[in-house]
Amino acid sequence: MVHLDIKGMSTRDVNQKLRELILQDDEIVVENPHSVHNFATALKGKGTITVEGSTGFYTGGFLQGPTAIIKGNTGWYTGDNMDAGELIVEMNTGSNCGPSMAGGTILVRGHSGSRAGWGMKGGNLIICGNAGLWSGKMTLGGRIIILGTVGRGIGESMYRGIIHVLDPEVEDKLGGNVRV
Repeated sequence: MVHLDIKGMSTRDVNQKLRELILQDDEIVVENPHSVHNFATALKGKGTITVEGSTGFYTGGFLQGPTAIIKGNTGWYTGDNMDAGELIVEMNTGSNCGPSMAGGTILVRGHSGSRAGWGMKGGNLIICGNAGLWSGKMTLGGRIIILGTVGRGIGESMYRGIIHVLDPEVEDKLGGNVRV
């Protein structure tokens, strides 16, 4: 296990160091993330990265294999264009969680903002809390599971894929072309 303190490091340096370490070690613990944007983007490999805190926009974008565990919140576009691996957010995500993802799994233990799963092509997006309006909009494939309530327009302009929702009032919130 490697501990990496990223306080004061540039995003470019953080990601370069993660790319080097993930190929050498199975477990990396990141300290002092201070909501860094573009964290853990385009990582390949099989290891696990655990972040002791929150990260910013585009966390786990283009992820291609590793598991990233964020013990805080993430900003907008978490898991953008993710291909493989797991992205686990212990708290909440901003808007557009899992946009255009093609594979892998994103698990949000808290809530997600609007447009979760926008344009998903594959993979799994699981939100244990609530999700905002237009979740699943323009979905092309994959599976979205929302265990809390949803905002209006869920699944709007959806082509394929599956959305599972436990919200008892979901029928009043469906997008125009969605059937139950």
